[in-house]
Amino acid sequence: YTRTRNYQYTGVSVLDLKTGRETVLAPIDDKSTTITLGWTRDSRKVYVTSNANPQGTDAVALLSLEENSRFEWLTLGDWESFLLDSSQKDDRYAYVVNQAGNHKIFVRDLEEHQVEVPLPQGVVLMARFSPDGERLGIVHGSADSPREIWVYHINSGAMNQITQSLVGGLDQKNIVRPQLVIYPSY
Repeated sequence: YTRTRNYQYTGVSVLDLKTGRETVLAPIDDKSTTITLGWTRDSRKVYVTSNANPQGTDAVALLSLEENSRFEWLTLGDWESFLLDSSQKDDRYAYVVNQAGNHKIFVRDLEEHQVEVPLPQGVVLMARFSPDGERLGIVHGSADSPREIWVYHINSGAMNQITQSLVGGLDQKNIVRPQLVIYPSY
């Protein structure tokens, strides 16, 4: 579970339900936020999203079940990333890379085999693996479309949009898609 102090900084602990013993995997500090989001299939490690890295950006990592465990970074890169879900069936996980406000979603295993989920530009709000690990349900929204539910079939790569939400009486073809503007900063 995730422990917090003042809702800004968090750490990670595991509680043994048989003995009541708490093991602190990542202590609370004044620099980082670490949130637990799932277990590996063998229950020996937990998936986390954390910014407890030299870059200070959110990324997905694994923590082993040892006191003051070291972060095993899985997605540390140029852009922030965060975990969406981990499969209960195998050691796959889904995560998002936030590229300048546009979310790219990936399904990856612990051997680093990865596939990008083919979604239109927009923001992923959540995703969950099916119990058999074969599909990924996704809630996705964009500037020209409200939140929609999609199902990604992992083995075939097929993508199905399940909902078709209304845009409140607006003509969708008149909605302008945002464009990325880059300018120098300090």
